[in-house]
Amino acid sequence: MRLLVGLAPGCAGYLVRCSLDTSQDSEGSCCRRAFHETWHYNFDKLLEGCAAAAAIHGGPRPAFHVRWQLHQGQAHCLVEDCEECPRLVSPAAGWDSYASQELCPGGSMLIIGDSFLKSVDEEFMVTFGAHLLRPDQKVESLRAECSEETQRLVARVCFSGHCDEWSKYAMPRCRIFLGSPYSVNSMDFFTGHACSDKGRLLCPPGVPLALEVKLKAGSRSAGLWAAMMEGLLPGLIAARRTITGMLQDGYTGAVLERYCHEWLEQDSFRLGCPRETWVGTANRIIGKFLHDRASPKLGLPMHLCPTCCAEGAQRLRVVFLRSPFARLVSYFQEWQPKAGKMPFSSWVEEVLAEQPNRSLIRERDEQHVAPVFRETPRPDQLIFLLEDVAGSVQRVEKELCAGWGFCLPLPGFPGGRQGAGQRAAGAANARWTPALRRLVERRYVHDRADVSVSDAD
Repeated sequence: MRLLVGLAPGCAGYLVRCSLDTSQDSEGSCCRRAFHETWHYNFDKLLEGCAAAAAIHGGPRPAFHVRWQLHQGQAHCLVEDCEECPRLVSPAAGWDSYASQELCPGGSMLIIGDSFLKSVDEEFMVTFGAHLLRPDQKVESLRAECSEETQRLVARVCFSGHCDEWSKYAMPRCRIFLGSPYSVNSMDFFTGHACSDKGRLLCPPGVPLALEVKLKAGSRSAGLWAAMMEGLLPGLIAARRTITGMLQDGYTGAVLERYCHEWLEQDSFRLGCPRETWVGTANRIIGKFLHDRASPKLGLPMHLCPTCCAEGAQRLRVVFLRSPFARLVSYFQEWQPKAGKMPFSSWVEEVLAEQPNRSLIRERDEQHVAPVFRETPRPDQLIFLLEDVAGSVQRVEKELCAGWGFCLPLPGFPGGRQGAGQRAAGAANARWTPALRRLVERRYVHDRADVSVSDAD
């Protein structure tokens, strides 16, 4: 995954490594110093980082110089704006210099990672794809966000006055299953929780759907389904083949560092993340991979993750609903091995309490069992029942064709380990006392649509 670094809009030619005469006086240069930074670690990333800085600070005719001083534990990046200059002059001996062909006509082509954002329209196509939701679609702006918890590229997309915010997330990051055998029709193949984690909707760019999903209510299957509709599946398969080939002889520290560098680090540069944020992000990704031996997964670049949107403008809103009894049993089975031998009935009372014991129940636990509906479902919300997947897919396809003019068949909905219906049957074996049933009915009063208590009885 090595790409030619392009130049900022308006630049002539591609970047080259310059062979400069260091005997010339650097004061003879007419380039303007635009940026200078000293690095104290990650020296092997200096070239890509400095190229990204040149694209941001160097103007239409950028040049940049790098110098390693490893014996002093530091390295330097110097960016110049050479818009008014006919040639480039080396700043001093010991610097490696890079610029456009026009400034260094005899230079050799520079091939490094794709380390900075392109123009709005081109970057949108690179990251979100070429599909149009409607002929009047217009991308008004593009911005990057980076923090320890949220890293994403955000596009403002408008349709004749109706605008929405589309996002591709690099953190929380989607992940691909590396074990064998695997099935692309199973929810275990792919995990993309960013949209539901951040209160966003799954919105395939070329399909007028906005999927609203809560954790433990079909979130993994819905994320893979959205990725299929977005046309990401071939890219996911290719990524898995390449990553497993890299790791099949063992995942040593050097191999995992190479994976991070080749597959994920470019997102960090492109989003403008500080180096310390990237180091923390990489450590979390690798730590999660090494910890989760039962279902090993590694993260993917954000362009291979499902697109999220904020409002679902010009889309059919589909809300995923699962029996609350099945949700509680399913999450208890996941929670119990991590937290001890708490009886099921006591756990249900605790997790549904107004103020649960935070030494037992964390906010993340509450997210997994939060009600889907806080009020009566609206007429414009189509309910996707996980206990009736086939019928739900048919209802979505029918409404898309009748109400939205989208009459193409949708991909098959990915299945779970046993299927939602069988997991709902597992809820029937739980000891639902009358008191517990009343507690569930009160908490999930609006999640009872088309799902009776008898389904868990």
